Formats: sequence, structure tokens, C-alpha cells
Amino acid sequence: MVELTRQLYNPSTTLQNLLNLPLPAASDAPARSLKPLVRQRRLGDVRDAMIAVLREEGGPLKTAEIYDRVGQKLEAPIGYQHVKNFLNHRSRGERQLFERVGFGRYRLLDQF
Repeated sequence: MVELTRQLYNPSTTLQNLLNLPLPAASDAPARSLKPLVRQRRLGDVRDAMIAVLREEGGPLKTAEIYDRVGQKLEAPIGYQHVKNFLNHRSRGERQLFERVGFGRYRLLDQF
């Protein structure tokens, strides 16, 4: 602790020179707005795209194929785990959308 305090009271000449530099002048131009790096999707966009992809195919697809086609349809990157978990979750229970027909293969239920 003593060394740290001593360093603060006795800065090196390089640090002293940096601290003495003038600050840049503030510009009068309005700050430009930055686009977000990740486009926010509406809730359900991925689900709707998954349903559309499976409806277009008419038969079962592998999880990786669904993932690729949904990414192309949305024209934006999506998480593989998001697709995988959604397929797994919505292929059982009362609110079933998909049917698991084999290991990693899903098809859209007939009611959709």
C-alpha cells in the first residue's frame, strides 16, 4: 500500500507529460447515432420462421437444417441452442407444435 501511495505522489515523467497534454476540443456537430450490433427481433419471429420452414418442407428436417434455413429466412444470425431448445420444448406437452420423428429430426404437426 505504501508503494502505491508513493507512486501516485511521484509520477514518472512520461505520465506527467501525458497528463499535461491539452484535451481535444468538443465539436459542435451532433453526435452520430450508432446502430445496435444485434438487431432485436420481435418475440415469436424465430418460432414463425421455424413453422414456415417446416411447412415449406412438408416433411421432417434435421435440427441443423432447420437452423440454417431459419437463419436464411430471417437474414440474421440466430443461436443454434435457441432453435434446438425450442424444438425440444415444443415437441412435447400440451402446447406441442412439432413432432420428434427421430434423433434430431422434427416435423410440423398436422394441425399447423
